[in-house]
Amino acid sequence: MKAVRTILTAILVPLLVVSTALTLFSGVMRFAVLNPEYYKKHLADEDYCAEMQEHLNDDLGYIAILYGLDEQEVSELVTDEDIRAYTAEYIDAVFARSDPSETFTPAEYPYNAFLNYVLSNTNVSFEAAEDFAYDCAEAVQNDLWAVNQEMILNSVTFLQSSSIVTELTALFTLLLLLTLGLSVIVFCVYIGRIRSGLVALFGSYFCGGSIIFAPLLVFILKGYTERLNIAVSPYRTQLVGILQTILKGGAVVTGLVVAVSLIVIAICIFTKKKR
Repeated sequence: MKAVRTILTAILVPLLVVSTALTLFSGVMRFAVLNPEYYKKHLADEDYCAEMQEHLNDDLGYIAILYGLDEQEVSELVTDEDIRAYTAEYIDAVFARSDPSETFTPAEYPYNAFLNYVLSNTNVSFEAAEDFAYDCAEAVQNDLWAVNQEMILNSVTFLQSSSIVTELTALFTLLLLLTLGLSVIVFCVYIGRIRSGLVALFGSYFCGGSIIFAPLLVFILKGYTERLNIAVSPYRTQLVGILQTILKGGAVVTGLVVAVSLIVIAICIFTKKKR
């Protein structure tokens, strides 16, 4: 019986390790690629807002000169919070579309701050103030939308239109069922030897989780994603930020699997020695 158990363990455990690793990998990909929060989290950082401010300063400054207004003051009417809020609204609208092939029109940027500024600091007519406010709001909308469109709109449209998400879901479900099935079989092999069964089971989880967790951790700590030479300034920043967020999310999930497995193994070994 011991020889049979050894042979079955030698066959089943490597299969369980591989299926666990693949399940974790497919799960991370499935629940990250179409999650708007992964995009929003990156677009809340200071680097992104600073880059957007540079774009806006040029355009708003030019409009301010045309109307004889202070360039700096007009540029400061758009804060980092305004950039984050408008971009988040844009992302939500992209993900909320029922038909990914439909033409997407971004929401108009609010012009009230520009209108109030002109009315409070000049004696121009209301019509002229409205023209200025509309010009500034359109410039902000075009700048923020142009930067986000290429990366977010096209990628989300592709994902929603293709079968990638469906296939990822099917793959994740299949691998999860395979992992659970192998887990039951491995545990049944050790009926009457629960402690050894737990060690074999969670040892497989530990190895499978480590296969995914280790490279994710290395990529995060070494900052490899930041070294990727992807596209140009704004697009590169978005891609790198989204990749980092996905890596960190995956590292948290796989790290929990590894930690729990290690704890269970340690408890089994400790209680065996104590007995």
